[in-house]
Amino acid sequence: MRGRRVGSGGSSPRRHPAGRAPHAGPMLPFAGMAVAAAGTTGGHLFWRPSMSTSQLVALIVIVVVILAVVGIAVSAARRKKRRTALQSTFGSEYDRTVQQTGRRKDAERELAERQAKHDSLDIRPLSTASRQRYTDSWAAVQTRFVDDPVLAFTEADHLLTQLMEERGYRTGDIEEQAGLLSVEHGRVLENYRAGHAIEERTTSTNADTEQTRQGMLHFRNVFEELLGDDTARGAGQAEAYPDSQPARTTDVER
Repeated sequence: MRGRRVGSGGSSPRRHPAGRAPHAGPMLPFAGMAVAAAGTTGGHLFWRPSMSTSQLVALIVIVVVILAVVGIAVSAARRKKRRTALQSTFGSEYDRTVQQTGRRKDAERELAERQAKHDSLDIRPLSTASRQRYTDSWAAVQTRFVDDPVLAFTEADHLLTQLMEERGYRTGDIEEQAGLLSVEHGRVLENYRAGHAIEERTTSTNADTEQTRQGMLHFRNVFEELLGDDTARGAGQAEAYPDSQPARTTDVER
């Protein structure tokens, strides 16, 4: 039998195709990067990444920029949603607060604080008996306006404060009361402020009866809003407080 030529170690030498290194393997994916099976050490494969350090840094920067853009977009969407909700809740009071504070961000923070304070209160409707009692009390105050407009105007303010307190609103500071009213009763907010502004200018020694009458009109609008009596609100109001006819300075009903 013809013998075989063997190399050192008793095995035939392995021939490799031209241009291929020993133990070269296929290109494989690894953590998103192309890597090559470069060889073996002690029977274990070791890997060599084909991405350079500069390419890796560039990839990280791109990912960070994308995350930043997404974060900015989400934050902007949340601010827009919050702004829309505040504008819907406060109406013209939103614009007034922005103008007063000078910055939209400050205004929205203030309005959000108002809403949080309002939500923490136990606002409750009046019972039928309480509503009737307040209606009768207002009629009595209105009757006294004929003889003493300033006293009646002051009593109207006190009656309105009692009504707010029974409904669950905080009483004491006028601006705080106005802020709380702005959450659900924004349509009479200007009436509330205007009535108190007239009250501050009206004294027993320097009383303008027409201004006092206008103050009573403002307070009545707020009173009826908080009373929650839709039947009473506006019923006979045009007759009681005509805008087209000059008012008698001795009667708030005319």
